[in-house]
Amino acid sequence: MAKSRRAKLEGLVVQEFWHEGELEDGANVTWLRVNGKWHDLCFEPGIVFWRRNWKDPFPLDEGVGDDAFYYPRQDLGKKYGVIGSEIRSCEAGTDESSTWVEIALDGMGTITLRHQDETESAFVELQGIDKSHDS
Repeated sequence: MAKSRRAKLEGLVVQEFWHEGELEDGANVTWLRVNGKWHDLCFEPGIVFWRRNWKDPFPLDEGVGDDAFYYPRQDLGKKYGVIGSEIRSCEAGTDESSTWVEIALDGMGTITLRHQDETESAFVELQGIDKSHDS
């Protein structure tokens, strides 16, 4: 019988999309680091897929873009103190209006990445995670 090995969340970075000073997409691109490798989490209406990313999503302090279009990155793993947490489960699905990935962390709560199909925007939902780390 094969042993089950739980993965640890080693990184969670999102890239926002701002247009003319308004947040249009809270998680335009999402990177997860698990087992020493970065992965892109990609959404399309009704679809979610993972893609191996060969580059780190850093530096974070350099947003890409100009005055009209701006793409800052945030290290949510560090911001919310979830780096090193064991991933208890990872599920994906769809409902009538969105596509989502839910990552449950042992003793920490749940991170849900949700893509609203109608607006084609994604955002991060935190449940049971201490937001007092939020700066």
